[in-house]
Amino acid sequence: MTAEQYDALRPDEQRIKVALLHGYTLDPEYADCVDPIWDNGMERCHADQLPDFLSNLNACHEFEENMPWPILGGDVKVPTLFDYCRKLRRIVRKEYRVMPMTIDDWELLHATAAQRCKAFVLTMTEGDS
Repeated sequence: MTAEQYDALRPDEQRIKVALLHGYTLDPEYADCVDPIWDNGMERCHADQLPDFLSNLNACHEFEENMPWPILGGDVKVPTLFDYCRKLRRIVRKEYRVMPMTIDDWELLHATAAQRCKAFVLTMTEGDS
């Protein structure tokens, strides 16, 4: 998925995209219902009860904490926390005109939940490398 494709999604579609990539799945027994049940292996909920990833930093911290660390010398290419941080920096830098360049990781500290979600989706779908 590209950044433009992600930006074209409605907020509820972005939220569901993040949930799917974070491990939520539709319960097959209720998938065809008007209000399907989502399951992440620990809890089941309706779509309106999914974490509010786009505005809740604590919800974002859940997927950040579960991103794999880079494995040196590994043959398998999986999206890692390093890839996520690189994408997040690019997203934040595009939105801020002036940044204090002397502060390490300024972009990571000040990223909004919505920016973190965008970086997560782009990382997990290997978009906008």
